[in-house]
Amino acid sequence: MAGALSIFLFQVRTVTASGFWMHMAAGRWISRNGIPDQDPFSWWLAGADTRWIEAHWFSDLLLYWLGQGLGLPGLQVVSALLLSLGSILIVRAVHRRATVEDQALALLLGAWVMAPALSPGPAVFAAPVMGAFLLVLSRTRSWRLPHLGLLLGLQVVWTQLSPSFLLGPIAAAFLWIRPSTRTFTRGLAGTLLLAGVTLLNPYGSRLHIDLFQQMTDLNRQVVLEWISPFHEEFLPDPTRYLSTLYLVLMAVPLIASKRRLPRHLVPGAMISAFILVRSFHHPVEAGLFGLPMVALGIHHVLRHARRLTVQGQILLPRRSRLLLTGLVILATGLAILSNRYYRRIGHTTSFGLGVEQGLFPSDACLARLDALPPESRLGNLAHDGGYLLWKRPGRKIFTDPRGHLYGQAFYGDLYRGLGGEEAAWKDLNDRGTFSAILLPASWLGSGRVIHLLLLTPLWELVYFDGTSALLLRRTSENEDVMNHFADNGSLALRAAIETVEQTPAYTWRKPPFPIQVTAAARVYQAAGEYERSRSLYPLVLAQLPRMAGAWYDLGVACVKTGEHDAAIALLQHYTDRFPQVTRGWLWLGKAYEQAGQPENATAAYARASKLNEGLTRNFRQGLEPMSAHP
Repeated sequence: MAGALSIFLFQVRTVTASGFWMHMAAGRWISRNGIPDQDPFSWWLAGADTRWIEAHWFSDLLLYWLGQGLGLPGLQVVSALLLSLGSILIVRAVHRRATVEDQALALLLGAWVMAPALSPGPAVFAAPVMGAFLLVLSRTRSWRLPHLGLLLGLQVVWTQLSPSFLLGPIAAAFLWIRPSTRTFTRGLAGTLLLAGVTLLNPYGSRLHIDLFQQMTDLNRQVVLEWISPFHEEFLPDPTRYLSTLYLVLMAVPLIASKRRLPRHLVPGAMISAFILVRSFHHPVEAGLFGLPMVALGIHHVLRHARRLTVQGQILLPRRSRLLLTGLVILATGLAILSNRYYRRIGHTTSFGLGVEQGLFPSDACLARLDALPPESRLGNLAHDGGYLLWKRPGRKIFTDPRGHLYGQAFYGDLYRGLGGEEAAWKDLNDRGTFSAILLPASWLGSGRVIHLLLLTPLWELVYFDGTSALLLRRTSENEDVMNHFADNGSLALRAAIETVEQTPAYTWRKPPFPIQVTAAARVYQAAGEYERSRSLYPLVLAQLPRMAGAWYDLGVACVKTGEHDAAIALLQHYTDRFPQVTRGWLWLGKAYEQAGQPENATAAYARASKLNEGLTRNFRQGLEPMSAHP
């Protein structure tokens, strides 16, 4: 229970994942209109006759029902309980091979591996079913009718909840299919029965074909969000190495075990290892699939540790192990409750219930969108797509977090078009002219896009509050919206700045990530408004000293505002930590030039030239790179 408590606490966090709102909107649609076959949400996809295979339709429906019945806080608590229960059931699949202590440590480590991306969603509902399936499967080496009937029922339910249902027949095949003729035939028949009942879903075999295409078609393998929009700008945190430890512990039984391994657990461990090595963007699935094998690995490690002695004394007696485990669990709880873990890795969530403020469009921003004519076509990014669908039912949007549906080519064209490439922008407008564009300020390119659009007479920025930027095309239809609302978001941004100014930097419980102020600073920086970004970044760094991107941007802003001594200090700090980043050396050289230190400037430029000669040459000719941490 102590290990499961860590999973529960990590799950009790404010909502920051845009995918959560997509699931809620899909669940509402299913409850009112039935299971979809064509996409009902995007005006961009409407003309393409896009088929939408909703692989986790029942999870979305459950999510919506629970949210409506219990409210968002109640839904979050129930989700945390379900994931904890599911994790316990999954790790209990090795209860005959690993002690309760081993299982608790596996759950604790699994909690840390899953922590970056925990959120109410399909994995939460699939985990208990998966755990029950593995637990029943672990109790029989050759199926019997009662066991097979239970497994078939669990497999049918699992298929409606999550694409992870494919693990069921694979695990059974590993356990049941053996070389002898009778066993092989019996095992093959049971496996085929399990595989056959997966066809009992609203889409039949089309579900399997779609999932296969997602796994094999590189154009559909799109990951749109990770820990947070700011995560990559933070110093690497040591907890990232826990995924490596997870891999090592999964490998230990394969190397050290003298007994035959539980074969039905091998496929899950293989998938978990693949996710951790190939693309660590699905940590929840990786953590759940690998739990049983990690428990076995911990069992082997602790068993050997009990044999280690120093002068006849056991090096790690049981009391010491229990004490150490208790201290680790206590430290985990403190890291969660105080928000220190989230702040260290650059996560925008915080311990608690509800929605994280400052990450999704405000009611004031949505009011402007609702005032637009119904036929208006809104251009938005996927980050806001799910939230817009949830908050504005019946209104279609441009794009949303279903990356596999849109594909890599779409997002590539979108970002090139927004970034100023004329051909890509023309292609976007030829298919559907935007009446309005909503940009999340946390997106790194928002400042540049706003700057480019405002250089033309066609667009006007009508709202910016540090969370969202809303631009309207200058048309007669939009004129009323431009004139009707007096507040342009400045009051909301000012309130957010004052909150950060009044927040003590050193407190036991760290406040939530200052999203609005950080995002506003990035937008101003990218738009070339260095005086404004120069005034905000010190507030950000007072709260987030590990945000290396803020060191860099503030250093550049100081160069632009002529504060060369401050710029040198910041950029030296940055290049000491990131010596392989060319841009840091370039701006440091610029700061040295301003300070009248030509020798130091020459040395900095020489260092940059060794890393990237072309970028250095362009920079010295006046072609400055974007002032954002790479």
